[in-house]
Amino acid sequence: MTTRFIITSDLHQSIGKWPDLVRAVEQEKSRFVLIAGDLLPKEGGFNGQRRFFRLLADYLRAMRGSGETTILTFFGNDDFHPLEPLLDGLAGRGVCVNLNGKVHREAGFVFCGMNHVRDYLLAKPSLRDRLEALRSQLTPDEIGRSIWLVHNPPSDLGMDICFDGCQVGSPNILRFIQQTQPLLGCSGHIHESPYQSGGRWAARVGRTLWLQPGQEGQKLHYVSLEVMGGMEITSVTHSLCGLMPGRAGS
Repeated sequence: MTTRFIITSDLHQSIGKWPDLVRAVEQEKSRFVLIAGDLLPKEGGFNGQRRFFRLLADYLRAMRGSGETTILTFFGNDDFHPLEPLLDGLAGRGVCVNLNGKVHREAGFVFCGMNHVRDYLLAKPSLRDRLEALRSQLTPDEIGRSIWLVHNPPSDLGMDICFDGCQVGSPNILRFIQQTQPLLGCSGHIHESPYQSGGRWAARVGRTLWLQPGQEGQKLHYVSLEVMGGMEITSVTHSLCGLMPGRAGS
């Protein structure tokens, strides 16, 4: 059995990309759609984001189709979190899964979501603590089929490089991947990183494949892939960059 995925993030960079994502999901016939945060328009402030929810609901319903597709997502750092009850409302109606701080099991996979970024208050739990709290809810046999949505990218994989060359990824997230070895993970947050010197949209960390599609310009950035019944990931393809070259990363 083969399961098809589409992975993207940061559609706030260009809200006009939402209809493109709907078309991509229809064309790819994806079973799961993972959207790793920053869903709402950057312009218009709080009220603009609140008004957008009616459109967001329409896009998510269109992707869900007759119910054969599951959309897993959460708010990113540029989404107004007081609006999260609206996302919970869509989740309650079965339109999507709000994966913020949650574990979701479906079709043999275990999905885990953590949407915080590094500029958190020191008094709050660290990124590592938040990831460990999720991991503690998994049994040992679930780790190898777990899929993680983490808005902040890990460090040192070429997924965290800003326009000025500054690298803002999390060493704690990288160590978590190295030590835990999930099947698959994805991030967003630093839209331009795949285009910078040393930037990448895909990397291997041991057996784990980690993705950061980026989100620049007017064309939708997403990654499509298939997971075989034996938890082998194949056909990893970026919508603009093409097939993943070899075994990306280390």
